Amino acid sequence: MSKDITNFTKTCKECQVFKRQRKHYGILPPKIHDLHPWNEVCADLIGHWCIQTTDKDTPISLLALAIIDPATSVYWP
Repeated sequence: MSKDITNFTKTCKECQVFKRQRKHYGILPPKIHDLHPWNEVCADLIGHWCIQTTDKDTPISLLALAIIDPATSVYWP
């Protein structure tokens, strides 16, 4: 009976249209990095934050530079 059900569902048009999709989006490529720490770095400028101080009425605008070592995945804020 199990074989009959499997054969029927493989040939049934409605079963094929409405069956659950198993989407596989691919494989991530292997991480290619330098073996020597801090030989190559990745940098990113992030944020635009306005900070209100207590002693002044004018806000301070801040940006941050993030530096990441791809060999060790260590970041330096």
